[in-house]
Amino acid sequence: VHIQQDVNEFYNLLLDQVEVVLKGTKDEKLFQETLGGKLSHEIFSMEDEFPYYKESEEPYLTISLEIKHKSKLQDALDLFVQEEVLDGDNKFFCENHNRKIKVKKRCCIKTLPNTLVLTLKRFEFDYNTMQKMKINDYFEFPQNLNIRNWTKAGLSEAQRGKTEYF
Repeated sequence: VHIQQDVNEFYNLLLDQVEVVLKGTKDEKLFQETLGGKLSHEIFSMEDEFPYYKESEEPYLTISLEIKHKSKLQDALDLFVQEEVLDGDNKFFCENHNRKIKVKKRCCIKTLPNTLVLTLKRFEFDYNTMQKMKINDYFEFPQNLNIRNWTKAGLSEAQRGKTEYF
């Protein structure tokens, strides 16, 4: 009662318990069929002389978004799909070329479920006080949202110059 938990932790615990009850029934895959989608984790070479691309998929039932210093959902989704450059001492070891190369790495939505569940990371750990702190910043949700902007297909279109998002 006196411990605040992140909604994502509670949601995952609840789904895990219900999945145990559904195991062996005709509704065993209910959550995956209704709430389940796939994330795409991609790695792109930034060096023309060493081309490389790798994608791995990860199933999800919810997407958890960082909201600290973000005032609206679109900003949190932009952060979720933001590319990370691995360069310098942090270069990616490419087995195809047997060397370290400069790459871009990103995560994006590959497939969407019938019902998309987004959770907000409203807690962070404060290393000074060694306690979880709740983020109480203002956060805005749009009435309508075209999620295509943050999908693999939408990001690929944007990179090719097609920016027909909203």
